[in-house]
Amino acid sequence: MRVYIKKISEGASKWIYDGYSKAWEYLGYEVVRYNNFIDIDDNDYFLMAFDTDISGERLAKYDSKNDCYFLSINGGHGVVKNEPHPRNLYQYFSKNVDPKRTKVLKKSKKTFLFVQPYSFPQPWSTSTNFITSLGTTAIEEVNSLDNILKWTFVDYTKKDFYEEWGNDIKFIPLALDSISYKPQKDEKYKFDVCYVGSWADNGLNEKKNIMIEYFSEIKKRNINAGIFINKNLSIQDEANLLHNSKMAINIHDKYQQVLGLDTNERTFKSLGLNGFLVSDHVENLKDIFPEVSTVENAKAMADCVEDKLSKNLHNTKEENMRKIISEHTYIERVKEMIQGV
Repeated sequence: MRVYIKKISEGASKWIYDGYSKAWEYLGYEVVRYNNFIDIDDNDYFLMAFDTDISGERLAKYDSKNDCYFLSINGGHGVVKNEPHPRNLYQYFSKNVDPKRTKVLKKSKKTFLFVQPYSFPQPWSTSTNFITSLGTTAIEEVNSLDNILKWTFVDYTKKDFYEEWGNDIKFIPLALDSISYKPQKDEKYKFDVCYVGSWADNGLNEKKNIMIEYFSEIKKRNINAGIFINKNLSIQDEANLLHNSKMAINIHDKYQQVLGLDTNERTFKSLGLNGFLVSDHVENLKDIFPEVSTVENAKAMADCVEDKLSKNLHNTKEENMRKIISEHTYIERVKEMIQGV
């Protein structure tokens, strides 16, 4: 059977959906990466889609002079909201989902729909990275379809940000791409502690300052740190770096630190390829991996790293790597999605 998965060229989503694509293929499915949702013309297929695929990413923009939100479509516009602070900066232009898009949904044997919250706390709700592009009527229409499995990697049960979608969303955390990441032993990649990532601007550019604060503290200590930011390392280099270093560190976005509802893919890569992780504190990470060392500030991270470097971590690392491979790969996530289909 064919599985249609959106082709993404950059950002964290690229690596996540590349991982999902490899997992589907590993399990014997034919994967087709699509660019344009409405060009899918097939029957009896699986579909991994975003809520933005259904809305077509039609964005309401604030008009400060008239204190209302407008939606630009093909050069035109229309008043969407006439209130200073609507719950949702995205508003769908028509009441219902575009019929062409509904048709693609209905023809699938099962659509695994990644959904975003309808509302979100400030300041993050000012960025379209954090909210759904569907209005309530369109959400109701999607909810009425019986071939939709709604999912998110956010533990939505702890807040009411997703209440318009209903309570049947499946919480599926991120995972390790165990197919692409095949580390090799190599002394040249050996560091006391390592980190691979990017500034990852979420629209508010919060993470850069957090990373500078934490890594500056690490730099003050006598620690052989391999910290690679925006270096575009190959998958093989990243895998080798994580695997050969004594431990890995992790930094999350500000919203993850504050709300604690999801942990990043780096958590799973670090534990799966290295086995020992020191991270900033995120509640969801501790829910999934209570044994992981988490800290509240930059000094505490550097202190923790120094302390753990003096210990024998071999058994802990072996156990964590086994746990990730058996429970937290994208192969296991796909199995969870298709269970009962």
